[in-house]
Amino acid sequence: MDEQNKTPREFDVDAVLASLNQPATPAPSQPEPVPVRPVPQKPQKRKKKKGCSGFMVFVCLCLCAAVAVAGGVLFALCDLSGMGKELLSSADDTVQIQVAEGASVRQIAEDLEEEGILLSRHLFLAYLKLTGKGNNINYGYHDFTPDMGYGAILESLAQPVKAEDVTVTVPSGKTVEQILHLLEEAGVCSYASLRHEVMNGEFDSPLWQAIPDDDAMYYAMEGYLFPDTYHFYPNDDPHRVIQVMLDNLEEKFTPALREVAKQKGYTTHQIMTMASVIELEACGYYDQMPKVSAVFYNRLKQWPAGARLLQSDPTMYYPYGDGAYNTYKIEGLPPGPMSNVTAKAIEAAVYPDETETAFYFVTDKNGGFYFNQTLSAHEATISDLKNKGLWLTTPYFE
Repeated sequence: MDEQNKTPREFDVDAVLASLNQPATPAPSQPEPVPVRPVPQKPQKRKKKKGCSGFMVFVCLCLCAAVAVAGGVLFALCDLSGMGKELLSSADDTVQIQVAEGASVRQIAEDLEEEGILLSRHLFLAYLKLTGKGNNINYGYHDFTPDMGYGAILESLAQPVKAEDVTVTVPSGKTVEQILHLLEEAGVCSYASLRHEVMNGEFDSPLWQAIPDDDAMYYAMEGYLFPDTYHFYPNDDPHRVIQVMLDNLEEKFTPALREVAKQKGYTTHQIMTMASVIELEACGYYDQMPKVSAVFYNRLKQWPAGARLLQSDPTMYYPYGDGAYNTYKIEGLPPGPMSNVTAKAIEAAVYPDETETAFYFVTDKNGGFYFNQTLSAHEATISDLKNKGLWLTTPYFE
């Protein structure tokens, strides 16, 4: 169609105005936003300043260790060689040390260290073990100076020394107290040091180890210090002195005798106790000891129970124990020996005279022995001896 022939489009002004006057449609409502709690930020560690303190601590420790090792090496070299040793030693001058016969290398090392001749006994013993030295040691008195190295010390120990000794005879029938005083008077050891060993020492001895733990005994070692002639050193080691006497007893109271005693139902301590009774009652007459032994065994075995009293006079006069040894009041054997005993007394205690049936005996001034089976016959013998002036009063424990 031709544009000139088009009809113009009518515009409705009123409709447009009406639409403009209507209220606008509200937009759909949105939910109110929920407040969000802020997340706390993790505090950042404050970075330490890098420095050299850790390295310095390590260096200091290394230096301390090095100084300690160097000091230990110098200490060992001083002890080994003797160079500068006198500056570290507690000894001021020449020291004389007694090496007891049979002393161990360890004991010698302890003595040398105590006197300041060794700085360390452990180093010395290690040196001996590594080198195999120390086997050529002579007992006696040796002189040492604080500047001696190990070689000089061993050379001194190897020197032949004529040791001054003390000869002392310990009689039979003596108590521990009497023996200890005797050894002190001879210059062997002090009474106090010996008594300490008797009361507190521990010894390598089966007989000593078999002594029962009985509070009734005044001295547990009473009777075990064997009577003999001994050679000790002046101011000897008290432990060694007691050990030597115990060793002597071990040789006399042989394993064979102990086995026989065991088969008869007796302990070694019971045999030693009976032997002390025999020793004191027989007054040194060895040939009569088996008969004397039989008398006391007859009383213990054949007298009625409750009245098996040994009735041995020495037990009344034993000066210790507050009457616990008095066999006129207690039945059976006393708690332990009352004196040391000879080998003959021990043998008699193990082997009494089986042919002797007496229950009583008495001796006279001339060494005569009279055995009786009844108390009346025994009392008649005593009366006869008194009338003849032969009655013997024995001074026990003097």
